[in-house]
Parts: sequence; structure tokens; C-alpha cells
Amino acid sequence: MLAKAIVNKRPNILVVSGDLVNNPSWRWPLGKGHWIDVNGWLRDILKQIPDTKVFVLPGNHDALVRGVFGWCWPAVRSFRHVFAEWYRREIYYDPKARVALLTLDTNPRLALYQGAQGKVLRWRLRRLKKALASPQAAEIQTATKILLMHHHPLPAPFQGPDLLLHTRRSDLLLRFLAEHHIDLVLHGHKHRATWSNLRLGGSTTQPFFIEVIGAGAAMKSNDYDCRGHNFNLIDIAPNGVRSVRQFFKEAGAGHFEESTPSEAERQVGDLVQSHFRVLYRMRKISWELDIDEEGDGYNRLVLEGLVFNRSQPDTYDVLLPEDELEEGAEALPYQGEQFLPAELGGKLAAKNLGGGDRAHVTFTTRPTEDRAATARVWNYDLNNYVMDQREAEERGFQNTTRDSIEYYLSEAVDVLCLSVKFPQKFPLAHVQMEVLELVQEPDAVHQRLQSKFGGAFQHVGNVLTASLAEPPANFRYRLSWDIPPAPQIIPKELLAAEARRHRFEDAYLQLLRIPPPAAELADNREDAIARALDRLFRELDLRVRAAMKANDSQLDRARVDLSFIVCDRSQKPHKLRMVFSNQESAYPEFFLKFRLSVGEGNAGRAYKAGTVRAYDREAAKNDPKSHTYKHDASGPMHEFLLSFPLLDPWLKDPFPMGVLSVGTTDPNDAHRMRALDEAALGHITAEIQNEPRTFLLVAAGLHPGVG
Repeated sequence: MLAKAIVNKRPNILVVSGDLVNNPSWRWPLGKGHWIDVNGWLRDILKQIPDTKVFVLPGNHDALVRGVFGWCWPAVRSFRHVFAEWYRREIYYDPKARVALLTLDTNPRLALYQGAQGKVLRWRLRRLKKALASPQAAEIQTATKILLMHHHPLPAPFQGPDLLLHTRRSDLLLRFLAEHHIDLVLHGHKHRATWSNLRLGGSTTQPFFIEVIGAGAAMKSNDYDCRGHNFNLIDIAPNGVRSVRQFFKEAGAGHFEESTPSEAERQVGDLVQSHFRVLYRMRKISWELDIDEEGDGYNRLVLEGLVFNRSQPDTYDVLLPEDELEEGAEALPYQGEQFLPAELGGKLAAKNLGGGDRAHVTFTTRPTEDRAATARVWNYDLNNYVMDQREAEERGFQNTTRDSIEYYLSEAVDVLCLSVKFPQKFPLAHVQMEVLELVQEPDAVHQRLQSKFGGAFQHVGNVLTASLAEPPANFRYRLSWDIPPAPQIIPKELLAAEARRHRFEDAYLQLLRIPPPAAELADNREDAIARALDRLFRELDLRVRAAMKANDSQLDRARVDLSFIVCDRSQKPHKLRMVFSNQESAYPEFFLKFRLSVGEGNAGRAYKAGTVRAYDREAAKNDPKSHTYKHDASGPMHEFLLSFPLLDPWLKDPFPMGVLSVGTTDPNDAHRMRALDEAALGHITAEIQNEPRTFLLVAAGLHPGVG
């Protein structure tokens, strides 16, 4: 039952705080005994959640006979050997999560006359202090620091005395916690799921709170918390916001259930966290999203009333959220719009976090209560949303009937506002607000918060808004809606169109297969593509010369890139592939690995919308949506590119069967092609849907006029 609960929660870090067995195991060299059994149990869990890091500490029962007498040193050395990959010394730092875990062994060296007491040894604390003075000391200083130990540092009341259980020299430990600003202590030992807030200091300008959390017995058959077997789930955001949730399973119950704190406990905890415990807090976060007809999203993020609770030596950073992207989508970098007040020195900065760069809002002067900061930033998500269910299926969406936006709240905030504006013709329906667990798969709704916030949205026209007062951090807040059905096509016609498209695509994808199709078939299909592209080039050249009003403005065919693309549906998500290019010999690697998602790149956009798309490198310099053009270092960098969808001639609805593209890397040819107006592009598009399309259809075994 416990293993299932752990796998379901999918923690990033699993801490086993000691007392894995009742007595030290001496048969481990033979591959037998309780330690070996526990090792195997943990391995079975990690097979299902392989990315989880495990920390295992020795408890007094792992080190002493019956947990009360003996010599700890030999047993602890053996314990470290058996659990070597999970026994971590001193300090572990995760820069992405901004969490530092410090391990302190509180087992005494000799336990005679001490019962089950723990002991804080000076030399172990000195070793921890030395580890804290590592090259990462500056980063660790502003991270959430967690001390892991087995024995409880505070008395653990309820059900029995502590005379033989308490930790000796806890005064040394409390001094260490205060001096090094430890945020959280996790321990085991007495089988009670205690949860305490300890206020230290009195001489500082702000109170300092340490949270002390004890794990109750997780599966022992007797001597456990009256609420049942227990484990604790702690969510920690990069800025220090954390939530503690305790789960219990009563005797005979089939699963663990989350304990609900009283309203007074929740309010006290929120007050301590938002004003003293976290690095910073905010009055309001607003996310405004404007989705256009192409499925691109313009995001505007506003952070208001930003105040830092702690002093830092250099800068004050706020990590900006990462966009959740669908297959074939791209998030453009954040751009700064406004940072107030100006004297705080606010700006955007990219900082390395967990091996990659993440966008931050950073201030050189500390925002305070009487001088709170406001930051406004924006960016684009390209091709991240769909307009109908056909597109969702083409893109390989797992759910082709629902789309959504989701905000992972990692800040202490008074108000969270979400706003989505849809295209005027988008039929918005069946809106839903959900509060989801942080890491569970599949998505699990948090019932208590769902009942509080589930109706906190408004739907007026093509605008959807939600305003949440005092939303707890470390949850995902999701607004979702129905994806409308595709434009109506008579089912019989749609089935026939799908069959034609599959036949057409398969005929041309065979050109890429090994062994290739029969030579005469391959030659026939390549000849059809060459004839279609030749007609496209001639029509383009004619229109260019007419637009430039000069015979010497003709295009140089040797420099023009002509290609044909169809959709490969052999895997999901589907990908657009290049089956022919007159530049294949110049870019062989690019030709072989070229892949686009539906809606990605210039050709992907033409395929998705069923309309011609143009990319102009010169005009795109100040256009964020120019990033729809995808460039690979092994392929050409186009100065100008036109992509024409090849439409099904039997349907009125745009139903693309492939894409013909023409582009150039030469600035002079780009200048000539830039002269084409909408009328000229319309003439070229109409020309393609005549003879060139017929060449390609016939070569694929399809005959216009027959159906």
C-alpha cells in the first residue's frame, strides 16, 4: 500500500528517515536479511519512478540491538555499504529546485546506558559547516535548506515520555540551525507524525521560523500514530514557498488519505510562510493570453506588489514560469516591458538553473513593503493551441477534444488572475477550472481546493477570466475548454478524402524507403514532382518579371530551392517530410532528417491552414512570429520562402495533400520575389491547383474528375 502511494505521488526526492528494520542485519554479505529485503523493496519502487532521488538514514534500530544497546559504528558502516547509493554524506544541492539537503547522523558511537537517545556530535556539525562553505555557498545561502536526521530535535509529545528517546546536545543543533538559517528539519525516531513551527532569534529585524516535521510509522504493525500509518509530502518551489501535506492510513483502510488542517492552522501557516519563510511574495500575479487564428499565443505576465523578505548580497531574482508546450510548438524568449519603480534597477536576465538557462526578473536593489516592485513582461507561444479537432488529431494531441492553459503557482500571492482571449469566431464551450496536484499522473484534482476555486471563472463573449483569492502555492491551476469540431464535411466525403490523402502520401513517401519501389514507379513520381515544380518556377519567374517591370529581373534557377513535402502518418505525432528537393545534393543531411510538425515552420503553417505562406527574412527582423520559420544548420537559410498547399480537388474545404515550396538564399532573388503582391500570389496559387496538381495526382494513381 505504501509503495503504491509513493509511486502515485511521484516525488522528486524520497527521504527514508531511519528504522528500516528492528535490529541490525548481519546476513547482508550473504545477500540475505531484512536490509536486503528493504533494498529490494526500494528498487522495485524506483523501477516505476526512476528519476526519483533517494536518501536513506540509519535509525537507532538499524544501528543497535532492539534499538537501545550496542556499538553503533560497525552496524552503521554495514548499513552504509548495503544502502551505499542512497546514503548521502553531508550535503546535496539541486540548483534547479533551489533545494539543499544536509544529512546529519545522530546515532551515538556507543549506546550503553543511553537507551534510544540520539546525540549531536560536534565533529559531525563541523563537517556539515565545512560542506556548506563549498563553491556553491552563495547559491545555497538563498536556497531552501533542509536538515535530515533520525532523532527528533524537539520533544515529541502525545502517547509516552521522551526520557529514553530525546536527542542529547540539541543545544548545539539549535545553534547550528539558527546560524545557518536552516528552513526545514525532517526526522523520524518516535512514531508520531509531528509538525512544528519553531521561532528562533529575537535580535534580528525579522523573525526566523524553522519548520520541524516528523515521520510516523509507515507500515509497522503496532506502536504508531493514533491517526494511522503515515507519510509526509512536501512541495517546495524555487523561491522557497512550500506546503506540507500529511497522509494517514488507519488500520484496515485500503489507502492513505490526506489530513485536512483546520482553518486556524492553515491561516497561521500561510501567514508565517508569506511574510517570513519565503524569499519573496507578491500582491497579484496576472497572466493575460491572447490566442490568434493560427494557434499562436501572446502572453503578458504582470507581477504586482513584489516584496523580498530576505536580504541578499547582490541581486533579487524572480524565476519566470516556463511555457507548457505541445508537440511542434515553440516558446520565444521573454521580453521586458516595464519595471517599476525605476530606481530598483529591474531588468530581464537569463541565469543558469539546473544545467539550462531560465528567464528571471532581477532587481539590483531590494523591493520592500514601502517600495514594492511591479514587473511586466511578454512572450509568444507559437503553434501551441489548436482551432479544431482535426488539427488536434494531426498534431498528435493525447486529448483531441479539450485544450487548456495551466499556471503552476510557485509564489506566495494574494491574488492570481488568468485571462484568455480567443479569436472572434472560436466557439468557446464547456469551460472548466481545475486545481491539480503538482506531479501526479494522470492529473489528479485536489478536491478541497477544487470545491473552493472550481467556479472562480467568467466567460463573456470570446474572453475567459478567472480570479483566485489567496490560492495555495505548489498546485497547478488549469482552465480548459472544448476544442470545436472541424468544419463540417459530409462523412462519406470525408472518408473518401482521407483515403485519397493516405494513398497520395504513401505513393510519395515510397521515394524515401529502402528498398525503393519499382524503378519505373519511382521515376514516374519523381518526374511528376519535377514537372510540377518546373511549372511553379516558370509561373513565379513570370510574375516576378511583371512585378519588377523589367526583363532582366528573372530568377536564377540554379539558386532557387524547390521542394515537395507530404505528411508521414506512420507514427504519432505525424510529421511532414521532404520527399523531393532540387538541392538534395547540396544538403544531403538536411534532406534526410527534415521533419516538421503540423503548423510548424513555413511549410507546416501552409499545410495546417490550407493557404499560401510567405517568409521574408528582412521583413521578419522585427516580427516575433518570424520564428515560425525553422532553420537547421545543415540546411539552407532562406532569404525568402513561399509555401503553397496542394489541395484536394474534390472538396470545397481546404484539405491539404502536400506542400510545394520555393525559396532562395540569394538576397538579389529575395528582392525580386519580395515584389510579388497578393494578386500575383493568387495567380501562382491558382496555377498550382491546375496542371501541377494533376501531374502529382495522376502519378499517385488518382485521377481528377473520377473521384
